[in-house]
Amino acid sequence: FFPDPVKIEVFNEPLGSSLEEYKIEIEELKQDMLDATNSASQIREDIQDLKHRFGTISPSSTCDSANCRQSVFSKEFYLFPCHHKFHLSCLAKDIAHTLSDKKRNELDYLIKEHKRAVQAANAAVASLNGPGSKSHHALHDSMRSIDAILGKSCPNCSSTMIEMIHERFDEGISGFDSDGGDDDGWTISK
Repeated sequence: FFPDPVKIEVFNEPLGSSLEEYKIEIEELKQDMLDATNSASQIREDIQDLKHRFGTISPSSTCDSANCRQSVFSKEFYLFPCHHKFHLSCLAKDIAHTLSDKKRNELDYLIKEHKRAVQAANAAVASLNGPGSKSHHALHDSMRSIDAILGKSCPNCSSTMIEMIHERFDEGISGFDSDGGDDDGWTISK
């Protein structure tokens, strides 16, 4: 590529400075990779710690769904790190409108399967056949799948609520005329 009389000494300084720049960039990349690896390890540890975290609930605690307010102990429930508590069925109803049609159908199916698994596990225990490992595994699998959808974040105070800020506030409220006017349901009485 070069004519014969060209000496390599001419390229010595530019090559050296380029190699020095690449060396610095490689060191920076190594440090970035080390930082990313340490962050990933810390996140894994935090996730493991969360699996063993617990919360206490008072006997008078109620479901935090606006449509329920029954004792939280009356049905299966979720307790979020923010201390909001929801019955499984109430939580499913509360977040259903935030899910895609496909996810909503999947959740409905999983909840039906979970109910069947609970009934099968109860039947196995009632008939003194032991815990019924098959029904126990089905129950565990269905709960894990439901957790993946429902247990991601609290619908009352997480980013889910923030993402819904663009939705109409008046939707579904009785006494509101959706064409922009209001009717007697919104009048202030003296």
